[in-house]
Amino acid sequence: MIVRPFHFMKTVTTAGTREQLTTSERHVTSVVIQSEANNTGYVYVGGSSVSSSNYFAVLAASATLSIE
Repeated sequence: MIVRPFHFMKTVTTAGTREQLTTSERHVTSVVIQSEANNTGYVYVGGSSVSSSNYFAVLAASATLSIE
């Protein structure tokens, strides 16, 4: 098995703006999403129509979501 860690940081400059994490296709067995410690609002995780009322998960500051 070959393991190549992949890491990047995505900053949303305007609160309430839906942002795609990446446009590159990655085949992975797990994903970890962590919100910044200094976030003042929530991070909503979901599909292309994600919003504060339509999401898979919601993260407060410093929260982590692990998907396998």
